[in-house]
Amino acid sequence: MVEAKSRKFYDELRRYNYVTPTSYLELLGTFIRLLGAKRSEIVEGRRRLEVGLQKLLSTAAQVRGACAAWTTGSGLGLGVLPAPVPALERWRSRRRLR
Repeated sequence: MVEAKSRKFYDELRRYNYVTPTSYLELLGTFIRLLGAKRSEIVEGRRRLEVGLQKLLSTAAQVRGACAAWTTGSGLGLGVLPAPVPALERWRSRRRLR
């Protein structure tokens, strides 16, 4: 593939394609920097996802508690508690395994 692209480059521009040690090291440095930035982005996204899921779990527990208090305390409730969200419960069980 590189040979074909180099040949095409030469055919179109009549110039050779050279890779010097300096340019190769610059390429590696750029790759390492971009890789580090992408890893940081992924770690930050994962942290934000975990915080958001924790807030959803907390809110779901508060709503279940409020519904339970409302149905048993005042007698005006519907008598049905909301079911836990399956995806959130799976996430909670995975967190306990770690």
